Amino acid sequence: MLENYDARMRPPHRQGSPTSVNISVVIDSIDSIDVLEMQYTIHILLTQVWKDERLAFKDCNYSLPAKRPYVSADFHFIKRIWRPDIFFENENSGHFHTLTTKNNLFRIYRNGKVWYKIRLTLVLGCQMWLANYPLDNQTCPLRLQSYGLTTAEQLLHWREEEPIRFSKEINLPQFLFEGYDIHDETVSEDKVIGNFSSVLLTMAFRREIGYHLVASYIPMMLLVMVSWVSFWFDVDAVVGRVSLGVMTLLTINSVSYTVGKDLPIVSYAKAIDIWIGCCASFVFAAFLEFSLVSYLTRRATRLA
Repeated sequence: MLENYDARMRPPHRQGSPTSVNISVVIDSIDSIDVLEMQYTIHILLTQVWKDERLAFKDCNYSLPAKRPYVSADFHFIKRIWRPDIFFENENSGHFHTLTTKNNLFRIYRNGKVWYKIRLTLVLGCQMWLANYPLDNQTCPLRLQSYGLTTAEQLLHWREEEPIRFSKEINLPQFLFEGYDIHDETVSEDKVIGNFSSVLLTMAFRREIGYHLVASYIPMMLLVMVSWVSFWFDVDAVVGRVSLGVMTLLTINSVSYTVGKDLPIVSYAKAIDIWIGCCASFVFAAFLEFSLVSYLTRRATRLA
């Protein structure tokens, strides 16, 4: 089958047309979405299908069952043939799975169609806009792109039938998965390098508010109401009023630190920052009210 086969050459096509590669992805799971690092971890099964007529064996004397029109190959055979030149454009890190053996599946059909499936774990970048945090929606991409072969040599397409499939329901601690969208794209570099084919999967997530309601919003509201207790203190209870005001301000500062330590430093105000700032302003206003009342009372006493 590999006699006179040159793995450096892409599959030949009539009139020099590019090699078409059909892509499909099975998403096993999404482990986590890391807001601090702006990345997410995903486990996928990546399938690539293309046609290489040099590998056709329909005229060869292979003893195959009629219902099994293909032969399977191991990883050593895979390394000896041409494979699509693709990479994950927004990848931060990733690895192949090798337990208990290399997790790849390779089939060659009688007409030369090649079916290549691999299992991967990827950490992919996901740029997030946090202005509405924690009431935000995020869109995270998975982009596969041709690395060295231009659109004149290789074209990537999503498979027409079920290009994206989820092996099980996506459950995340803080996010609700809302859906996905797919596109075939062309990435333009420059006139010298050329254009490159790519396929894009975008997944939409909505943040669940439950955790932040319990950890941020309700405690802040209670702190503001606690600061209002000082309105019922006697005007001469200086120690009690000052202690209550300082305690609530310090507690708000502590909650603010707890909320912010898991978030990246950004150049704009987030919704949670505005909420904390308003709560702190109410507490500080209650503290100023005591100072003003105490001053006016002392002044009235002196004038009397």
